[in-house]
Order: sequence, then C-alpha cells, then structure tokens
Amino acid sequence: MFRAASSNSPFGSRRLRRFCSWLELLARISNSKFPGQVCRELFQRFVLRSFFVLGILFVLIEILFFAHSTIVFGVLGVFLMLASLLWAMIDRYPQQPFLPSGKMLALPLLNLFIAIVGSFIVIAMLARYLPRTSFYRRFALIDSNPPGPSLAGAARHFETSLALTPGMQGTAVTILRPSGKARFADHVVDVVTEGEFITPQTPVTVIRTDGMRVVVKRAAQV
Repeated sequence: MFRAASSNSPFGSRRLRRFCSWLELLARISNSKFPGQVCRELFQRFVLRSFFVLGILFVLIEILFFAHSTIVFGVLGVFLMLASLLWAMIDRYPQQPFLPSGKMLALPLLNLFIAIVGSFIVIAMLARYLPRTSFYRRFALIDSNPPGPSLAGAARHFETSLALTPGMQGTAVTILRPSGKARFADHVVDVVTEGEFITPQTPVTVIRTDGMRVVVKRAAQV
C-alpha cells in the first residue's frame, strides 16, 4: 500500500528518503556515547567556514574600497583566514577542551609557518626566473624603446584646458577621496586633495598646481 502511494506521487520517494536520512542521523546521535561531540563538531565547522569567508570579504572590501586609505580590513581579513586554517589543522579528541593548548598548537603553527615561508620562496623564484622563460614571453607584452637621445633632461610643461591659479574656487563634482573631479567655471578638472575626503557639491579652493596635478582643499565657509 505504501509503495503504491509513493509511486502515485512524483515527490513521494524523495520525501521518504529525506525523512529516513533525518531519522538515521537522529538515531546515530542518540546512540552515540558523545552526543555533544557531534554538535560541537558541527559548530566548529560552521565557525571555521564563517571566519574564512569573512576574511575573504574583508580582503575584497580592502581592495575595492579602501586600497589607498587604510589597511585595517586587509590585515583583519588575512588574520581571519590564517586563524581559520590554523584551527582546521588542530587534531581534536572528545576528552579535550574546546580551546586548544600550546601542545595542540605546536604542530599546526609549525606547518603554517613552513607553508608561508615556502610560498614566499616560490613567489620570489617565480618573480626572478619566470620573466626569462619563453612561456612568460608569450603572454607578456615586452616593448623596448628605440635607440636615440633621452628626454629625461628635457623640461616638461603641461597645461590644462583652463588656467588654474592658487586661490581659484570651484565645486567638487564627485567625491574626493582624495582624488576626483571638480568644476571650475565650465570645465571639469581632475583634482586631488592633501588627504581629506570631500563630498560632492562642496566648494573647493585650488592650493597649487604641479603640471597636470591640481591640489585643492575645502573652501573656507564665509
């Protein structure tokens, strides 16, 4: 009778298998000598994966939003990823406490240190010898300057479409953090501040110009 009912429903067998798997899991936990160990193991796996994913998110936030301002998110992300890897390498037994001891951390720390040092050595060797190989030349664009007189000693003069002088006032078009765009008269110019962040539509004043580099600051409120 049960087989006939399950065959009539397209999802009957799938639900039955899922229900039986849950019953089997509950039976294993109830018959185990250490039922709390299963819950603790599941919790540790969840925490490890959460720390690793959170570390990756912090590194991405550092690269995308705070690459030129702070390194707090990047350092915190790398620390979380290394901590999760270190925690995953610890061998645990049911009688041991949740927090690892120094003896439990000795071997994982040694393995992690060897892995970091080995990775730095491999990166240094690749940076030194890989550009000399033919495999690298297939993918890298290597261009050489033609022979001739050098232009290093020649004076360089740059001019913007608008003659900007110190004290000239304009308005920030985009957020300046610290670089962005500002409007002076009818011209939009690339500008940079001395480190401060300026929101759009804020009056700015030119401090100095250095070739194509225009340094501004927030205009004094009258």
